[in-house]
Amino acid sequence: MKRVSRSLFVGMLLAAALIKDSHLLARDLVTVDLTQWSLPDLAAVGDDPFGRLVKYGHALVTNTANEIGPTVADSNKRFSGNNLACQNCHLQAGRQPYIAAWQ
Repeated sequence: MKRVSRSLFVGMLLAAALIKDSHLLARDLVTVDLTQWSLPDLAAVGDDPFGRLVKYGHALVTNTANEIGPTVADSNKRFSGNNLACQNCHLQAGRQPYIAAWQ
C-alpha cells in the first residue's frame, strides 16, 4: 500500500510541475481546422504490421461486438459486456470532429 501511495504522490508532484509550467507547453500546440480536415482512406493503408494494426483498430471501433463483445467465440476476447459498438458514441469511427472524436 505504501508503494502505491508513494507512486501517487510522485505522480501528483509531476502533474503539479507540468501545470505550473503549462505556458511552455501551450506555445507548442498545433492548430488544426477540423472542418477542413479530410479523413484518411482506410484502403490506402498498407498490409504491413502497422497497417494490419490500423485496420484491426478500425474493425474494433466499428464492429466492437464481433471483436470483443459478450458472444465472441474466444472467451478470452470478451471484454465488452454489451453489443454496442464504440462508434455508437464516437461517430464515424471516432473521426468526426467535435463528436467525442479520437483524432
